This record gives sequence, structure tokens and C-alpha cells, in this order.
Amino acid sequence: AGEQPTFTINGNGEYSVVAKGGNVSVKLETNLAYDVEIQESAKSWITLSNTRAVRAETLTFVVAANQTLEERKANINILGEDKNVLKTIVIVQQGEAETFDLGQKTSFSFDEKGGEVKIKVSTNLEYTVDIPTDAQAWLSLADTRAVRTETLVFTILPNNTLFERETLVTISVSNGKQYTLKFTQKAMPLIFTIDKDFALFDKNGGSVEVVVTSNVEYDVLIDDAAKAWLSYVKTSEDETDKLLFSVPAMSEGSIRIAEVEFVDMTGNNLAKMNIEQNSSYMVAYTTNDGKPVDIYKTEGFGATYLGNKQWLQV
Repeated sequence: AGEQPTFTINGNGEYSVVAKGGNVSVKLETNLAYDVEIQESAKSWITLSNTRAVRAETLTFVVAANQTLEERKANINILGEDKNVLKTIVIVQQGEAETFDLGQKTSFSFDEKGGEVKIKVSTNLEYTVDIPTDAQAWLSLADTRAVRTETLVFTILPNNTLFERETLVTISVSNGKQYTLKFTQKAMPLIFTIDKDFALFDKNGGSVEVVVTSNVEYDVLIDDAAKAWLSYVKTSEDETDKLLFSVPAMSEGSIRIAEVEFVDMTGNNLAKMNIEQNSSYMVAYTTNDGKPVDIYKTEGFGATYLGNKQWLQV
């Protein structure tokens, strides 16, 4: 009788490989001629490194890294000369473990000038970034995804308002999880100054220029009683405005006083200014030297003004 056919391999013919890939060595003993057939769909990730040298042989299969989350499996048939299957080897490779890492910092604050923040994302999952509609005018994402370790670059525009703003950005991952990033930006510092808060006119009237330095829109409010005799014209130069207040001459009458209020566009007071015009009358005071005293020049007079005793028309 001739030699009996022999074909044995180590193990039960099923081999498991981790996601990063590696080698699978299959030791076999045979006295048969044979061929190795890798199923067509697995040829992209399994190759055979043929080390046949002697009849006690080792088949080394090289398994590429599995960069998907899904497990994959391949059947490898070892065929005899007559193309009959002598043995089927099964290689099962694990999928990558789910990974999504944003780092520990999820809240970011900026001053009114704005800026940029880079957030490194390590993941093997698909995900989307959702910026609320009302924040898209000042917060944007430059999508720089190129490799699986990605960087999200958020750009924050300058805040030219007097109000702090904040928003929550949601990152939705394909595994159903969500992550939240918080962005806060300070308000622009309020700048509002006027170079004078009081102006005095005599009975002849005149005009006075008030320089306003401001980084906000504002309105000038004149009380209704003064609108008949007080008016202004506004001219602008870069960050300053010049307001020219004009008062007409007064032929006769008592002193008149106007309060001018500067308010922002929501009605909040920014500054106040008083404008007065002397009457066409003179107020006389009884003093120890018998001289009339100007009510607006009491410094050094040594007396306290208590009230008018009488009006003397000039």
C-alpha cells in the first residue's frame, strides 16, 4: 500500500486578531500538494506570506489594521491538487473600540476682542457640530478634519455690543452620545464722556460746543419746556461727536434752565448736562456794603444765598 494522505493543522482552524492587525501563523503537516485560497472580499486585508520550505510548513497570514468599528471575518480554504477543500481556516478580526475624546476643557471665555480656540478631537466615529442659529453671527467653525485625530477651530468675532454673550455648541456623535461646549464672550467696555456738563448764557444767548467721546449709539434728550429756546447741531469726527448747542437772545423774562440727557438706544442714562440762561432782570441783594451781588459769583462773598427779596427790572 502507498503512504496514507496526511493533512493536519494546529488548533481548530479559527483565529482571532485584534483591530490593529498582525500575523496569524498556521502550522500544518502534510504529504499532499495544496493551494491556499483567500476569499475575494478579504484579499484587501489578508495576505499570505508563504514560508513553505519543508513538509512541516507554516502559513503566515498578514492581517492589516481594521480601521472600522465593525468586526470582519474571512474563510481561507486550503485546496488539494484536485481542488477539493482539505481544510478551511477562519480568521476573525475585531473592529476598533469606539473612541471620542474632546479633552477635559469644555468651557471657553473670551474678551470683547474675540479670538480663536482649537479643540483636538480624537475619534473613530462620525460626528456633527451644531452651533445655535443666534450665535452663528459671531461664532463659526473652520472644519479642518483631515485625519482621525482632528482639530476643531472655532473663530469668535469681536463683541461690539455692551452685552455679554454666551452659547452652547453641541457635538453629536454617531454612537448616540452628545457633548456640549460652552462659549462666553465679555461685552465691550462702555465709553461715554462729555467735555462739559454745564453751560451758562447771558440774556444775549449764544452757542457752546460739547465734545462727546463714545463707542455706543446715543440720543440727546431735551426736556419739552426747553425745546422752544434750546437747539443743537451734531457733527461727527471719527470716535468723537461735536454738539453745538444754541440759545437765542432773551428780551425779557426770568432765568431759564434746561436739562439735557444723553441716553443709549435702550433708554439708559449715560450723562447729563445743565444749560442756563440769565434773565433780563438783575437780582439785587442787601449786603453790608450796599453792593448788588451776582448770584453766580458768590465765591468769596462770605454769605449764603437764602432767596430773592425783590426783582428790579433793568
